[in-house]
Amino acid sequence: IYAAKEIASNRIALINTIEKPLNNKRTGVEVFGGSEFIWEEYFSTSKNSFNQEAIEYSILIKLRNQENYIYETTGLIQK
Repeated sequence: IYAAKEIASNRIALINTIEKPLNNKRTGVEVFGGSEFIWEEYFSTSKNSFNQEAIEYSILIKLRNQENYIYETTGLIQK
């Protein structure tokens, strides 16, 4: 699970910097610690508590060839 958490942290950093979301979904593959992980990102627009537009994200991670996700995280980023 540690590797999946690190992959999610890296994805969040990229979402906040150079890989701004353009679609509602992205997927990819990451090799980490000798294992191959599949990550999925889902995005939707929402309003935060200050009525400002924000992008809500959800990141799901699983090992390749596995059906169950081993890590999930959600959050908001300002538009």
